[in-house]
Amino acid sequence: MISVILYGRNDSHGYNLHKRAAISLNCIAEALTDKEDEILFVDYNTPDDFITFPEAIADTLTDRCKSMLRIIRVRPGHHNKYFKTSTDLVALEPVSRNVAFRASNPNNRWMLCTNTDMVFAMHDDSKSLSEVVRDLPDGFYELPRYEMPDLLWEGLDRKNPKENIRLMKEWGMRYHINEILERGEFALFDAPGDFQLFLRKDIFVMDGFDERYNLGWHMDSNLCKRFNIKYGVTLSADKFLAGWHCNHTRTQSIAHGAGRKSNSWDDVVQQIVRPDVPEQRDTWGLVNERLEEIRLHDKRQQNVLSALNALCPTTLKEPYHFQNFLGDWVPCPPEHLKPYLADILYPFHRANIAGYMGYSAEQFVAFVEVWKALGFTGKILLIGREQRDEFAKASGLTDLQCVSPEEADEQCTLFVAGYKVWNKDSYQAEKEENERLMKLVEYMLQLEQQRVAIPTHAPRKFIVTNGNHLEMCKLLQTYTNMQETPFGTRIRHGYVGAKKAK
Repeated sequence: MISVILYGRNDSHGYNLHKRAAISLNCIAEALTDKEDEILFVDYNTPDDFITFPEAIADTLTDRCKSMLRIIRVRPGHHNKYFKTSTDLVALEPVSRNVAFRASNPNNRWMLCTNTDMVFAMHDDSKSLSEVVRDLPDGFYELPRYEMPDLLWEGLDRKNPKENIRLMKEWGMRYHINEILERGEFALFDAPGDFQLFLRKDIFVMDGFDERYNLGWHMDSNLCKRFNIKYGVTLSADKFLAGWHCNHTRTQSIAHGAGRKSNSWDDVVQQIVRPDVPEQRDTWGLVNERLEEIRLHDKRQQNVLSALNALCPTTLKEPYHFQNFLGDWVPCPPEHLKPYLADILYPFHRANIAGYMGYSAEQFVAFVEVWKALGFTGKILLIGREQRDEFAKASGLTDLQCVSPEEADEQCTLFVAGYKVWNKDSYQAEKEENERLMKLVEYMLQLEQQRVAIPTHAPRKFIVTNGNHLEMCKLLQTYTNMQETPFGTRIRHGYVGAKKAK
């Protein structure tokens, strides 16, 4: 019956984001009762090495919400490729909503564009939103937005949507909160973007949201104007339901900061004379990109544990015990390394192509096993030819390809290096290999530094196993945003930054 369209990213946009989003998502799910209903959340431009926002708050979502929530992931590579040069925003509403339209259930009649801080309540408590809209006449519907103070909504139990809906209805009137701010003409009420209900078939004829305007603000009014041109009238859903906005302006967000750029009201609204956008008819909604879809289910954590069980088939009988020397002699047991490597790799797209550098067959095998256990399908390319036969035999990768640094720079989407542990009794060979590795890693970092100066380039992750030793840390700190992770994780990682002017 209805597809609810939402977007966001795994960041800290506005005050207490995780709580108000969970409250909203759970309450929206509570209002949907048709078997075809769905909540589409477009996770836009979350860093590649973060999980999506809904995954991050999955434990605070109800089973009902998780069952109907579909997450479509738009990665930084997509944003950089098409939009980074035209905006300073990191999450784009027109593109996000258009992606959701493309992915939506074609069996649903209605689309509802709203945001992850809204709670809706039917005037008739016996009816759901699905039932309310079932027999609505065709058209475009808006709704007044009531502002719920932070003090009230942040005291709610986010996993009790029925009670939260009841309290919103009670507080709205009891505490004199409900206020309708009329605008008239094509947009009936203030803040029109928090409830825009329309037919799915209409938005496809109208070419979605206009993706030419990505500086923030007024895109909701733009849609109001275009639908008003189409139907000649904007309708109100106020007769059937009410909506409360969980206010979140205690802290300043990028969209609300003083002095920032925004779309021109004149360009985006005043000059609009037709409902469709022919300029983007064949391209809107990243139609030519293959995007990941993620579902939240009970097996997700089981799948992670199953992978780790396969990677570590035996249980540790007692903790590892090593002296933390200031040198490269501290052992790096592969079973200890694997869970930390899996932790870093898990959020990445499974089609990534990894470029591997190093001389330790043991660490290479550990990486390959983690790569496979997590379901990565992309190739592993060995940068350099010296270790090809040894690594192929140890890992079972009989088709292991060797490439030059320049070829790796062209083909790979992330890089992994293995820094070798020195042998206390005869360490000269390992020391020389580490020195050669350092030179190769630095060259790859320099190649990446040239690329990050290009706005459309999506920065690539550099991961160094057993990379927590002084010389490697100094190298990574020179070129990347490497974090000082605990020594026990055995890994250092980061993204290369732009070359600093002298």
